[in-house]
Amino acid sequence: MKLRLTFLLFLITSSATQAGVVFEPMMAFPIVRSGEYNGQGEAKYSLSGVTFAMRAGLLYPSGVGGGFYIGTSLASKLSRDDNTVDFDYDASRNDLGLYLTYQYEEIPIRGFFQYFLASGLEVTDEEARTINEINYEGRKFRGNGLSLGAGFTGLPYVAINLEYRHYSYDESEQFGQTDTSRELSLNELLLSVSLPYEF
Repeated sequence: MKLRLTFLLFLITSSATQAGVVFEPMMAFPIVRSGEYNGQGEAKYSLSGVTFAMRAGLLYPSGVGGGFYIGTSLASKLSRDDNTVDFDYDASRNDLGLYLTYQYEEIPIRGFFQYFLASGLEVTDEEARTINEINYEGRKFRGNGLSLGAGFTGLPYVAINLEYRHYSYDESEQFGQTDTSRELSLNELLLSVSLPYEF
């Protein structure tokens, strides 16, 4: 998939003289969250926190566009619910990816797809506070993800977007030890506000 998206992005950028350059800062809020971590029983995991991101790319008169995505989730919480008690761990996430978009001409609606080539999630919490709490201090998860979304572009200067994201972290590291036997998967529905600027 990485090669296909990279090739498609190359085709889009190869005729840049016909396109406008777009910069789009955005701020996203999770409204629905779910996830699981294989090997941790039936406990449910989710990530909360505001995501700040920037998209930069090209947009053609036909409405097709694409480019690069970089985002970070600061002051976030990785939550673990084992059906008896909830635990929250301080965490941060960084994403680097590609995006494709299509802006409809007749109506102020656009659709977009994003593929996160690299996503890193780091738990920055202190050591476990209770005997039942798993110590995730310093654990770094590495993986990738994808998203599918739509946006309303009928307002001046501002776009309102609804987006579904899925992340898959199949590698983690803690205390110098790498673990590839378990996978952390996270699903999110995000509501975001962005400021697309084209020139």
